[in-house]
Amino acid sequence: MLSSRIPVVSYTHYPTISSDMQTLVSSREAGVSNDPVVANSQMLTELKSVYYRGLAMAYAFAGSFASTVMTNSSWTHNHIVKLFGIPRMTRVVYPPCDTQVLAEFPLVERKSIIVSLAQFRPEKNHELQIDAFAKFLEANPEFVMPAGAANVKPADILASRVEPEYPLLVMLGGARNIEDEARAQVLRQKAEALGIGRQVHVIVNAPWSDVQLWLRIGRVGIHTMRDEHFGINIVEMMAAGLLTVAHDSAGPRMDIITPAIRCASDGKPSLPSEADARAYLKSSDGVEFPVGMVATTAAEFAQMLAFGLRVTGPVERALQQAARNVATTKFSEAAFYTAFYSRFDPVIRWLDTQRSDD
Repeated sequence: MLSSRIPVVSYTHYPTISSDMQTLVSSREAGVSNDPVVANSQMLTELKSVYYRGLAMAYAFAGSFASTVMTNSSWTHNHIVKLFGIPRMTRVVYPPCDTQVLAEFPLVERKSIIVSLAQFRPEKNHELQIDAFAKFLEANPEFVMPAGAANVKPADILASRVEPEYPLLVMLGGARNIEDEARAQVLRQKAEALGIGRQVHVIVNAPWSDVQLWLRIGRVGIHTMRDEHFGINIVEMMAAGLLTVAHDSAGPRMDIITPAIRCASDGKPSLPSEADARAYLKSSDGVEFPVGMVATTAAEFAQMLAFGLRVTGPVERALQQAARNVATTKFSEAAFYTAFYSRFDPVIRWLDTQRSDD
């Protein structure tokens, strides 16, 4: 790596260490990357802070030798620039998202289903989704499944044997181990404790064919991880035609759901007008329209769920079309290849020059 004749090309999806992780520890805030045992101990906090500073220095030293640096998002880019210290050589190259099949799903005849697509890992914060859905149902009692209503089985929905009369939250995700399985079970218990268990389905390790069916018939997509570095599953939901709401941070905020619908100071969503929607549908060239929604708190997510389940007409169609356009162009495989090779080609040419000189 120290030889000037060996170029180093870096493509970073998630920094090994970041300033956010260091701040979390130094502020003694418990989180995914900072165990409560450490957060509650001054001595352990100081020891971990020293370790993180050393790790950051080593990571930055290694990265400083890169000939060209690529990152998968603006959030990752900002952290890598701070660490590696070579901003002129650092560029954002969005990862390739294969959405060709998803983009062929019809935008019409969607069911009142909220789809979540994320591994059952703690940082994905699935609990926030259940809290938001509970708040949505509390504020909109007409959507609460009555005690006498028959339970709806996911398999019957996918087989088109039943039509759900009330909104459902369908949480799809992979489980890597027994701990992830336990988290999925905790989510089921949480939904039952909140009295909404019959309207929440937690489905672990569903085959991709089933996932595609849920994306095909679902109406709203939800993703609640804070500081998601990118979020390919968000792009997939947008391509599939779901009205998608994600956490207002990092990749979703800076790269994917932009422009976005978000809550104003009064807590209500700032919604696009029907006139703007018609203008976008008439000619999307040069016309900016929201591609989705962002939120932070359970109350904000609940507001977005209500909007997503109720919106109809030109505004709904424009949101779907704007999201699909972004997913299939800005984040396409073709866009990745073009951006990647534009950064990689100079290195190849330099190597060819070195070989010709030898």
